[in-house]
Amino acid sequence: MRERYIVEMDRTITNPDKDGRSRDWHKRPTIPAGARFKVRTHMDETPNGIEFEVVTIELSSTPDRLAYRGYGLFGRAGRGLGEMILASSHRVPARTVGELAFVHDCDYGGDTILATLLKLGRISGEDFAAVAAALDAEAAEEERRHETRTG
Repeated sequence: MRERYIVEMDRTITNPDKDGRSRDWHKRPTIPAGARFKVRTHMDETPNGIEFEVVTIELSSTPDRLAYRGYGLFGRAGRGLGEMILASSHRVPARTVGELAFVHDCDYGGDTILATLLKLGRISGEDFAAVAAALDAEAAEEERRHETRTG
């Protein structure tokens, strides 16, 4: 059985494998509440036929928006941290293009996905106009907030 899903941390946890010399997310001193992870599970088998579950955890986003490299394998090296993350989080719906692509095993990139949706008739020119209007409105609001702060 193979499964892909997103989890979000309910609380901050202390990393048992921290290493201040590394910028990898799985070496941070703490993993903050609100951090989101992509979780992939599948069954595998040893050469002598013993089945076991493999769980891979990849950082999706953090509340502090810092970009950390690295992947965490819920296996020998990352087992303690992986177990802590899963025990301290809950499943949540995908909310970004990257998370949706991950959950649905559709890793083709945004341009290819948009082109295919357009070809399938699932999006149209009106959708692009709506995106442009929404982003223009966000930019105008940000400009107003900036002017208010700077006087």
